[in-house]
Amino acid sequence: MQTAITATVAGDTLYLGSGDFTGKGYTISGSGTSGAKRRIVGVDTGSGLPRFLGTFVLTSSANTNNVVFNFPGAASHWEIRNLRFRQHGFPIDMPASGTTYTLRSNILFDNLDFERIEDAIRIKNAENITVSNSDVFQHTKKAFRYGAYSRFIALTNCQTDAKGGDETFPTRSIPNGFAGDDTLGASLIHDITLTDCVARNNRFGGQTGYWNGDGYSTEEGTYNVTYTRCSSYDNHDGGFDDKASNTVYNACIAVGNKRGFRHHAAAPLLNPIATFNNCLAAYSEEWPGNGSGSADGFWVANDDGTPFTSAVNYVINNSTSHNNVANAVHIDSTGSSQYVTLTVNHSILSVDGVFSSGAFTSAASGTIMLAATTATYSPGSGTNPNYIAPSLSWTGSPANAFDSQTYGAAKGYNSANTGGDGGGDTTAPSVPAGLASSAITSSSFTLSWAASTDNAGGSGVNGYEVFRNGVSIATPSGTSLSVTGLSASTTYAMTVRSRDVAGNWSAQSTALNVTTSAGGGTPTTVTFQDGVSGYAGTTDATIKSASATSNFGTNVLLEVDGDPDQAALLRFNLATIPASATVTTVTLTFNITNGSANAYPIYALKRAFAEGSTTWNIAQTGVNWQTAGANGANDRETTSLGATPTGTGTLSVTLNAAGISKVQSWVSTPATNFGFIIMDAANTDGADLRSSGTGTATQRPKISVTYQ
Repeated sequence: MQTAITATVAGDTLYLGSGDFTGKGYTISGSGTSGAKRRIVGVDTGSGLPRFLGTFVLTSSANTNNVVFNFPGAASHWEIRNLRFRQHGFPIDMPASGTTYTLRSNILFDNLDFERIEDAIRIKNAENITVSNSDVFQHTKKAFRYGAYSRFIALTNCQTDAKGGDETFPTRSIPNGFAGDDTLGASLIHDITLTDCVARNNRFGGQTGYWNGDGYSTEEGTYNVTYTRCSSYDNHDGGFDDKASNTVYNACIAVGNKRGFRHHAAAPLLNPIATFNNCLAAYSEEWPGNGSGSADGFWVANDDGTPFTSAVNYVINNSTSHNNVANAVHIDSTGSSQYVTLTVNHSILSVDGVFSSGAFTSAASGTIMLAATTATYSPGSGTNPNYIAPSLSWTGSPANAFDSQTYGAAKGYNSANTGGDGGGDTTAPSVPAGLASSAITSSSFTLSWAASTDNAGGSGVNGYEVFRNGVSIATPSGTSLSVTGLSASTTYAMTVRSRDVAGNWSAQSTALNVTTSAGGGTPTTVTFQDGVSGYAGTTDATIKSASATSNFGTNVLLEVDGDPDQAALLRFNLATIPASATVTTVTLTFNITNGSANAYPIYALKRAFAEGSTTWNIAQTGVNWQTAGANGANDRETTSLGATPTGTGTLSVTLNAAGISKVQSWVSTPATNFGFIIMDAANTDGADLRSSGTGTATQRPKISVTYQ
């Protein structure tokens, strides 16, 4: 067979007839063309489609001796269709090779069936790969798997069943139906689409601690993943267990898993980090002996890898979370989840009081925002959504089992909305226009643009993505961005695109070319700390919810906590920095006497406070906070500028781009400098920082500003 495969040229098809083939290790290389593919096609000549029959020992780990079709090097414009594989380790393998995405490209795998294997298809160093109409029955590890340097991968109408109805089938640790490999946080996998796929029964006995086994999974560093009409049933862990940023779930279903949708990313490339449109999470429960962790419908958090340092958004639209044993929606406390906001729109959160009496929401950290359009129901509370035929054993039929007879398509998951956009929004917002640059220096500038608009009845503009020379650099929610870390006398092409809540992206804007100024300016760093070099411009105080009318401006400690709520106010007079200066770096230094395992975000205040009179209730004598605790929209901003370090001793935090921009505005216009507030109501592990009133000057709060 190898001779025949090698002999094919562009436009040739090698046909294989019925029967069992026991050979393996066939090499696929070379290329066809877009109009003349090279093909291997099975044909039923009387006893079914051809089958490649192997002797792989299921309890062993597969290796290169267990491969049927191997793509060792360059290959493009191939099609492999209508074949069956049984008892092989890796029937189709594209092994890792170098650091290119283009080694294998434009390859189609269609109508392939796999049985009793380890991994069916493994994809690496590849782009524009399509797998369609293919099924895997009983797999020990990952049925469909894509790894480093993979992009534009599409899986359509594929089904996997790890156990295949046999609980004795020897799955191994962390089985998955559809899995992206771990690239250790490097962004080497992107633009993955899965459509009309099903994953079932990814379970593995004998686990301790937290049990694994997911229908679908992606890892940290992956981005731009879209699931449409995909479903997942009866897995030991997540129906969907993702760490990819910019993940969109459209009309997806998770029933009978430990957690329906589990998303826990590291510091995001794109924001919102995940959007769930017209999704269903139901009957999440712990399997017998299923280790630690709550059984939730929608579970989100920061991954323990790279912490968030600024606001991160999750959005649930027109979705249903029903009869999940622990929580309908939950933000866990892992990593720096205090930056997470989870917004739930036009959805239904419900329990029947029999299978589950779980909570509707639980936020161990971060903030859950239930819109007024979201309904909750438990017996005796709220309006019964009257689902048509909800059941733990449901696996897709009847399709309308979880449709609400009370709300129709107005709230919650609805089987008729197969696009999953939560209201039919498939129209992208307008392309950003009016790009302009300002505050140009040798190493930075500020980019701004006019706000985009969404179509009438659309889901609303939800953010932007900024590109520098064609490479994505940020995903701001507003209409400006401080672009830093640039080279002097260099021209940069800047473009912006917009996104709506439903996940539709506009085209990129017309490019604006911005040229940085010539270098040569010597950076200057100034430090402000009360009692050092004659400086006396720090004001600070703690405000406490438990002592709402008491002032703590003379205390030697600044205290922050979320149980009970306490916040620290801190302002430095920066008026000696020239108003024309361009700020490039800002660092805050604290002496922490009582450390916290959790970082506390730092925000900018929007009104002045008085050290000697401020309390939980008032900013200063005669001036109330809009909301007690400086929590009102007119009290503080909502963009995190950085976060306090964890641990104890003298520790520093370098402010992020938003923080640098804010201090720049204070330098340019000193009257707008109202200082910082350090707070997080969700944290329950408090921290104590020495204030400007502590006896030793070098232990007081310090700010260092570098400018040109």
